[in-house]
Amino acid sequence: LTLSLFSFLAIRNDFKEKILRKFEFWLHAFVYIMPLAMACIAVKQGFINPAINNCFLATVPLGCMRNDSIECLHKYTGFGRWVQVYRAYLCFTLIVALSLTISLYFSVKRKEEKNKRLRGKNKRRENARKFKSRIIATQAGLYFGAF
Repeated sequence: LTLSLFSFLAIRNDFKEKILRKFEFWLHAFVYIMPLAMACIAVKQGFINPAINNCFLATVPLGCMRNDSIECLHKYTGFGRWVQVYRAYLCFTLIVALSLTISLYFSVKRKEEKNKRLRGKNKRRENARKFKSRIIATQAGLYFGAF
């Protein structure tokens, strides 16, 4: 999400560092704070259970909420709601990242069409920016595809 957003902002603002610096801190903060906050809330509520080499979000023992004969070790309050919030966050991330990547593609395409009318020095300068924009758009698409 943040890579798509940063790429979108970079291309929309013609790679002006002064403008990008305003957003960079908040993007980096979001990358660290959001997952950490969600994990802390899940741990505090007792929703994260240990496994051999990792932790996972589930009831202990597995499926105890569906089976009345098995008693849950933790008294869960809102486990189903937490799973829905987590899924909504993942869907939101995917939808926003996809929409930013698509708008990035069309933004670069629009700039290329606009640059076809330029001549001389302006054309060379804009071609250099277009080259950067195309690289950034391709990179954002690859990041989204890898996600």
